[in-house]
Amino acid sequence: MQMRVASGTLFGRKSLTLIEAGEPDAEPWHFLAFEDVEAREIVPLDGRYLLATGWRAWHNVDPIAVFDLVERRRVFELRDRWVLPHMWCWSPARAALFFVQHEKGHGYCILRERSLDGSVDRQHRLAESFHTRELIARADGTIACVENRTEAQRIAILDPVTGEVRLISLPHPPRQMFELPETGLRWLSPDGRWALRNHLDTLPRARGRGGLLARFLRSAPSDEGRHPDLSDGTRRFGIALDLIPLDPAEQQRTIVLRYLSLADLQGLPNFGEVLDALASGDAPLLPLRENLEQTIEDKLLLHLLRKLNGVAWDADSKGFRAFFGDQQRHVTIDGEIGPLEPHAGVRKPEALPTLSADDAHKAGKPILRERSSQRIALPDLSGPAIAAALDEMRQRMETQGPEALSFAGVLAFRFKTGGKSIGEKALFQAVRDLPAGEQTALLPALRALLTSYGRAAGSPSWLSSGSSDTAPGALAEAALALAELDENAFLYLREWMASLDQEHDQIGSEKLFPIIAQRTRFATPEALCFGLWFFLQQWQTVSYEKRWLGLFAAAPGVIEPAPFARMALEESRVVVAASEGASRLDSCLVNLRERMPGDFWGKAATRELERLFGEAIATEADSG
Repeated sequence: MQMRVASGTLFGRKSLTLIEAGEPDAEPWHFLAFEDVEAREIVPLDGRYLLATGWRAWHNVDPIAVFDLVERRRVFELRDRWVLPHMWCWSPARAALFFVQHEKGHGYCILRERSLDGSVDRQHRLAESFHTRELIARADGTIACVENRTEAQRIAILDPVTGEVRLISLPHPPRQMFELPETGLRWLSPDGRWALRNHLDTLPRARGRGGLLARFLRSAPSDEGRHPDLSDGTRRFGIALDLIPLDPAEQQRTIVLRYLSLADLQGLPNFGEVLDALASGDAPLLPLRENLEQTIEDKLLLHLLRKLNGVAWDADSKGFRAFFGDQQRHVTIDGEIGPLEPHAGVRKPEALPTLSADDAHKAGKPILRERSSQRIALPDLSGPAIAAALDEMRQRMETQGPEALSFAGVLAFRFKTGGKSIGEKALFQAVRDLPAGEQTALLPALRALLTSYGRAAGSPSWLSSGSSDTAPGALAEAALALAELDENAFLYLREWMASLDQEHDQIGSEKLFPIIAQRTRFATPEALCFGLWFFLQQWQTVSYEKRWLGLFAAAPGVIEPAPFARMALEESRVVVAASEGASRLDSCLVNLRERMPGDFWGKAATRELERLFGEAIATEADSG
């Protein structure tokens, strides 16, 4: 099936990539690669599927997405900070993608397999400390991975069906070459049967035609072993590649890509006499000494290596083109050397056609309008109508989830009422203007909305309520309204406040907590418990009144020292469990001790805090 695919850029607060796809005679399908970043790579996998990768979305995660161009849907979107989206391969045999995934503490040792039908999403461990540099899928369904290391050269062949890994270890180059990127295996063939590496063990040299070269290129028939660069008796040095087999049935070969005379090496200064001496004799390969000194031979070899600009394999993997400056030549894996030819540059993968700015804007405008906000019909601004709208917001949250409802990291609602469209700020101002009875009647719907969002969004969610850099968290206007109108709002705001991005959003500390403190005075155990939790879970923002708006001053009139200490320990455990290492029990104890009053109650509470926390910390240490 022939699919037409093109891409363009939509410019706005954030530049986004619009993709146009479809059969030539059909109405095209327009969609966004990602809703928060541009795509950096768009690759057709076959006639049906398309892969896109992005660069640094929210929270520094590189997104990956796959699209079904036939069914016109997003197959999946993967956002995992441990996955390296620039290192992947597509396996037609497995109908799956394989990504290199970082295993914390062990290096890049894992391959993540994700099938397009959703049946497989698993990890394969290659070997301890195996750092993958390049990977490719083979026709038999196995995956070949080349290691990115200097002290060893290994290849891993993974069978995804059985999980078995076959490791191939290769002789490593001389030690003095370790610091060079040219020493590693590069340029896997499309069929995954071969890899190339700059030849470093010996320095190829020759003088004219003859059987000498045929003996060196053992893979070529002796009657065809004549290199086109050796048409006369000039002394020459060779640029060679090692052809490394990934299957044991084949033998490693060395192919001299090009021979250069002393005249071709004018860029190597002050070595004329030495080079002339090296060119004498009959041995085609000059061994390199394995020591840490950069010898004459080393310097010559490095100079030769830099003449090779790149390699591009043929699609059938039977040969490749080698590039030298503005020249190229074709080489087969059997060692047949083609003539030097001019070229304009190293061949690059063919890029997708580009949509014009006008075409991209025309096709993308309705998508942006539809996705930029959730729209809800609102017959009027009465209490029952607003309560129904809040219920609709909650139902969408519970059935689709906050991420699906958001666009470019923003979760925003707009309400069409009285022939105009209003935003969340105007809606909740209308709630504040309602008679007290109608306000009370819609509070259950408002509580349920914020509770549902907090549970679904996670901690933190990084979703904001607007596109500006200073916009507070999603549903901030709803949270402010509940805090102002409901004396028990703290019972329903804990999960919403935990979803805030503390590093950039201080609405919790600057607005919500002061409102709750003023309404409750922390005069009940429930309000005091909430205050302790909020105090303990603040690890990033610091704009608070030193005495915490009366939280610790109110505690002696509400609860005895021992139950206070137990309450503080339980809330500390909740905070530590949710903080992913940002908080610990001992740091919670330090923060609490700093706030204790200096009176009899405060001293008693401090002693009990130290006892309970000490026992808890010791127990955790014993359990590892």
